[in-house]
Order: sequence, then C-alpha cells, then structure tokens
Amino acid sequence: MPSAFALFAKYTAGRVGIPITVVHPVTVFVVHSVTSNGDSWRGASFGLTADYVVMTPTGMNDDTTLTHELGHACTLMHRKKKVNLMNHSHTRGTSITSWQKWWFRLSRHVNFW
Repeated sequence: MPSAFALFAKYTAGRVGIPITVVHPVTVFVVHSVTSNGDSWRGASFGLTADYVVMTPTGMNDDTTLTHELGHACTLMHRKKKVNLMNHSHTRGTSITSWQKWWFRLSRHVNFW
C-alpha cells in the first residue's frame, strides 16, 4: 500500500512541491482522521510544499476549517487574534486583515486580482 503522501501526490491537480508556474488549483482530500502528536485535527495543509489540503468530515462540516486550510495553502500563517480566520482554534472568527488579503492574492493558487 502506498504512503498517504504518494497517494496524494499521484492525484493532486498540480505538481507537488514548489512549482515555478503561474497558477495551480488546490485539491481537497477528505480523510477519516488527521492527527499530530496524538492530537486530532479537523484539517491540515502543508502550505507551499503541496497543492492539496486534507480535511476530516468534522472539519468539512464546520464554518471555517476548509477556508482556514485553504489560507495555509495560499501561504497565510496562524494569527493570535481569536477573531481572525487564521487563528489555530476551531472556534476562530472569520475576519482577515487587508495584509492577509493582499498576501493571499499573491499565491500561485489565486488568479484573481
């Protein structure tokens, strides 16, 4: 059985790795669970290192996790403010700063300006 990384690499919409191209779509894989150091997560993104995010059914059914993980895929990092979409907690808010909008739009995954 191939590793999860090999499986995801085979089926992603773009190349895995840091491509030198204009735009790549992001593939979303829904998996049974995502864990790190024994903690269960609702989703995960490897940011610049992959063209995909992984989501659990719980993450797909809440209001912000998919958008949060797509933010990571588009190079946004965690923020400390609880009202910000990029806060690590699943009880995060939905606000983003003008700087985050600008940075998001520079991502290779976005072709809107």
